[in-house]
Amino acid sequence: MTYQARLTRLRKLIDPITSAEASPSAFVPPGHKESERDRWSAAHDQALLDGRHKDVRPITLSSEDFRTLRIIGEGQFATVQLVQCALDQQLYAMKAIPKYKADRYSQALQLPAERHLHLLASEIDYSPAPALFAAFQSSSTLYLVMDLAASGSLADRIENLPGSLPEGEVRWWAAQLLEAITWVHKQGYVHRDIKPANLLVTSGHRLLISDFGSAAPCALDASLLDPQYCREPTGTPDYIAPEILRCAELALIEDDVPLTRYGRGVDWWSMGATIFELAVGQPPFYSSAIRSTYDAILVATRLIPASLSFALDDLLERLLCQSALRIDAEDIHRHAFFAVPTVHPPDLTGLCDIADGTSYLEPDSVSEMTDECVSITQIQPVGERNARWYGWTHLPSAVNPSEAPLKVSPARTVPQTPRPRRDREDATIMTSRREGLLNCVQQSARKQRRNAHSKSQGLKEELQSMTRSLDELSCRLQEIRRVLS
Repeated sequence: MTYQARLTRLRKLIDPITSAEASPSAFVPPGHKESERDRWSAAHDQALLDGRHKDVRPITLSSEDFRTLRIIGEGQFATVQLVQCALDQQLYAMKAIPKYKADRYSQALQLPAERHLHLLASEIDYSPAPALFAAFQSSSTLYLVMDLAASGSLADRIENLPGSLPEGEVRWWAAQLLEAITWVHKQGYVHRDIKPANLLVTSGHRLLISDFGSAAPCALDASLLDPQYCREPTGTPDYIAPEILRCAELALIEDDVPLTRYGRGVDWWSMGATIFELAVGQPPFYSSAIRSTYDAILVATRLIPASLSFALDDLLERLLCQSALRIDAEDIHRHAFFAVPTVHPPDLTGLCDIADGTSYLEPDSVSEMTDECVSITQIQPVGERNARWYGWTHLPSAVNPSEAPLKVSPARTVPQTPRPRRDREDATIMTSRREGLLNCVQQSARKQRRNAHSKSQGLKEELQSMTRSLDELSCRLQEIRRVLS
């Protein structure tokens, strides 16, 4: 059965559910109304997961329609695989998110935002983010299938060159990063995890911003995020803005909503940290001791190497500073560093080719992860477990089969040389650094609580002393009055 025939059959099965008994979609982003497409997706997932329409599962899109070639990315919450679609023989990047992790880290993962932004990217030409080809799910895993950025990420680019990048190349990437962040903001979101590993590179040397799992909604007419998104330290330690840490501290100190919030400026800070790493060779506040990184970020004082040009030095100074002094999108666009036109891409010899097998990750066992997900999620009642996933599915409206299947080279062995930057991006080490950052926030909050308690006790004792003095003065005044009378 062709894909179009499968899709036609699915519509006949799902359309009656949509009009009659469909549950609301759980993946409509805040501030958006549920559309007819959202309702259809929710009805589809309801039929798929609850098993009331057994004809849906054999004909809907699933992981069986994709052949996994190798793992090209691994993070704390998800795994990204290079896959070949059996429907059109094209290569895609498929992100697999275990549902048990989506449940456990629901406050840190903004899945509606991630799905929505990739879907928006698929609706425009030359989008600054990977376009969504499809979204589907199994009983244990959520999948996003997106356009492949065949040349890896900026983290790979930094690794493949000794030292830092030439300033012309830094400008090439920085200009595209500026446009990408601006696009995210115009869609009503703040990314909150800008870093080289989340900036993908296409074979045409275009930059694509990815990994919207930490994105938070921020309306265009609002300057700050809703307080509920400011309670956790979100982002990667080496690139996180100081106001995110301060808000997280206040959220631990105060029992209610934090007193301060942050806005789009956190992405400009992270952009500055990323440009610094491209130009210098390491993040501006990196230290093996996470406490040192934490303290340096809060102070926001960093000496810029003298080898950089005046324009780049000035840009970094205006980005890596406290939020009240940081320049905004309009000022960044007008900055002298971007006044120099960059028409042609620089020499990018050494970029990896994922499709040719020069990715740095070895294949891993996805089945073990999936089995673990099933064993954990099946503990919960079926209705409660499934309702949270209604509306995730997005099926392509058409697929054009290719008569000439792409040839994919087997994975080649890449020389294993010490790569300190890759070590920092390792999922286990990054998880440890994130936990260390959270511990720093908690320790700082406890210290502030103790200081506040000590100050309160001191004021209380001082007030008691003043009260006693007033009582003594009152007694002496009464005695004087008696004598005078």
